[in-house]
Amino acid sequence: MKATNKTIQDINVHYHKTTQFKTVFFSVKFIGRFLPETVNARALLPDLLLSGTRRFPSKLQIQKELNRLYGTDIQVHTSKMGLNSVISFDMTLVNGEFLPGKPQLLEEAVQLLSEVIYHPKRIRNRFRKNRFDEEKRQLREELEADYHDKVSYAFSRFRKQMFQDELYRYSANGDLESLEEVTLERIEDCYQTMCFSDQVQIYVAGDFDEKLCDHWIARYFFGSKKAKISDWLDRETRPVTAMRDIEEFGDLNQSRIIVGFRSGIESADNLYYPMSLFNTLLGESDQAKLFLKIREEYQLSYDISSVYVPNKGVLMVMAGVDNNKEEETIAKILEVIESF
Repeated sequence: MKATNKTIQDINVHYHKTTQFKTVFFSVKFIGRFLPETVNARALLPDLLLSGTRRFPSKLQIQKELNRLYGTDIQVHTSKMGLNSVISFDMTLVNGEFLPGKPQLLEEAVQLLSEVIYHPKRIRNRFRKNRFDEEKRQLREELEADYHDKVSYAFSRFRKQMFQDELYRYSANGDLESLEEVTLERIEDCYQTMCFSDQVQIYVAGDFDEKLCDHWIARYFFGSKKAKISDWLDRETRPVTAMRDIEEFGDLNQSRIIVGFRSGIESADNLYYPMSLFNTLLGESDQAKLFLKIREEYQLSYDISSVYVPNKGVLMVMAGVDNNKEEETIAKILEVIESF
């Protein structure tokens, strides 16, 4: 694989040329500051953009065009990296070299992706209210569904408690408590910020003509000279003087336990690799020490694992246990960690 990095019209472009795959991956990422007041707007925006363009004004028409391009697929999502909010438009398509007549699919697909981003279907320079209401309804249902998924709900509550004064308490997928505050005007402001203030990065992987790709990126996309990226590492923290024990009760037969540790070891730290190895040995598989001890030997949990978040410097241990076994399980978890 040959990797090339360059700048085209204020866009950071990353090429990874390889003949290993029969598809081409083309991703456009808009990187801006992660802010509580724009969490929901940035979560809604990519799906709203994918709901229709000027040339293909409905999701169905966009899908028909993607089908015509031999099943090209576009996925959109919003994520959080450090203190940044990242809106991603990821496209995967078949390399035309493997199709009859060897059609040049990549340019057509890149043009379509550009239209999704820069030429959405709007009325009088405003997003359509019916589409906005529909995407907002769907997001609300997705966030409400987390309550019925007790694993997701427990993790959401854990984040809000452990990181209550930090941005990490918010999920990039949206915040149900403030969702109703999102308006068309806020979505429009968010869209303008994304297009004209966010840093743009494009990643292309596969077997493609680099010069042609340079030309298409210059033709269909643009960056911002004033774009600024926040820290990729989330260094927001607070002093820990004692372990906090927070319990919530419900009509359930099983309890979810989440134990969080602030290691202070981030991906730029010299101890990053030892910390990653420690997490692997601790709880990343059914051969890890937590699983073998807590589940197999002590038979205290149905499942147990650990997760290390290097951008935050946090280690978390998660387990599902019978009611009334929480304290014993936590004590054994701490014993296992101290045994290293």
